[in-house]
Amino acid sequence: MRPDVEEFFCGISFDAYRLLGSHPAGPGRGWLFTLWAPHARRVQLLGDWNGWDLYSAAELTFCEDGLWRGQVPQAQLGQLYKYNIQGPDGSWQLRADPFAFAFEALPGTASRLAEPNYPFAAPLLRGARRDAPVLIYELHAASWHRHWDGRYYTGPELAKSLVPYLVEHHYTHVEFLPLAEYPFDGSWGYQGCGYFAPTQRIGGFAGFAALVDAALAAGEPQLVIVAHGGTQMAALERFAVPHKNYYSWCAPAAGGFVLDAADWIHQKTLRVVKTVQYTKELPC
Repeated sequence: MRPDVEEFFCGISFDAYRLLGSHPAGPGRGWLFTLWAPHARRVQLLGDWNGWDLYSAAELTFCEDGLWRGQVPQAQLGQLYKYNIQGPDGSWQLRADPFAFAFEALPGTASRLAEPNYPFAAPLLRGARRDAPVLIYELHAASWHRHWDGRYYTGPELAKSLVPYLVEHHYTHVEFLPLAEYPFDGSWGYQGCGYFAPTQRIGGFAGFAALVDAALAAGEPQLVIVAHGGTQMAALERFAVPHKNYYSWCAPAAGGFVLDAADWIHQKTLRVVKTVQYTKELPC
């Protein structure tokens, strides 16, 4: 068994997106597809390249331990696709690719052929500052601001209003609620359906990368991107002084905690200075 396949089955793979999903096969050779569907009888692939015609769908080949693989020479970057899977009961169901790098906008639910190769303008990993308190701002990128007609802000549009706000209030970290693709507009992204696809609501990979670039170029070198909502509470339960349980660290709405990290190097503790709460004026 290939090492990457073995790691996936053992639950220790940190780059399963390289094994599964859709990837370019090379110039003029289309795209390669790999799906894990251990109980499927058959797996087909259809999309924009064949007009979504079930009768001309490409057949994937069962290879090993539930993996199905196939190549579509006519598939092109940006096209939409889905798997057509026959279950053990003989029924067929169309399913999106959970390892796709992009998805179409709602109400559509198809996966999109994409490559996550955006060239970030600034290095993403930087040494942590130790000469300033930690101040974390948490937000949901798709609902923090919207256009007057309900349209989402793209990454560059969000950066124009979010980054100056973070700098003005001296935040050191910005913590985004889930950024992966999700199906329900009314949620905060907790029903993730695209594990490696930044939501198309902010422009996918390009939109998210533009937001990161703007944050890192804003003149605040201590600004850091952190992911997911429970991270703050878990970190404070483990390292904050005075010690409190996990749920006691639930921050107020539009707020957080100012922490002194002076003892971090030697004692791995963060002293709580104060609880803060900010509000922002909503656009007319």
